[in-house]
Amino acid sequence: MDDELKNLLKENIDLSKKNHEVMSKVLRYQKWAFVWAVIKWTFIIGSTIGAFYLLKPMLDSLMGSYSSLLGGTTGTSSIADLKSLLGQ
Repeated sequence: MDDELKNLLKENIDLSKKNHEVMSKVLRYQKWAFVWAVIKWTFIIGSTIGAFYLLKPMLDSLMGSYSSLLGGTTGTSSIADLKSLLGQ
């Protein structure tokens, strides 16, 4: 091989190594971004479920007090109950 071809091959190999280093860093960044996204959404969903779990007794008592203020109506649970209230 002549010297020019050797130099081109060496330059190509050097560029390929640099490209591999950059792509490895990008892949590592994507993996960590995915891990942190999973942790973030797990925290958000867990906090939401935990808040509903902890606040449900308080909300139930509050709704009981509110319904007693309205005269003891508990609301309708189905369409048949609604039709019977309307007299149809």
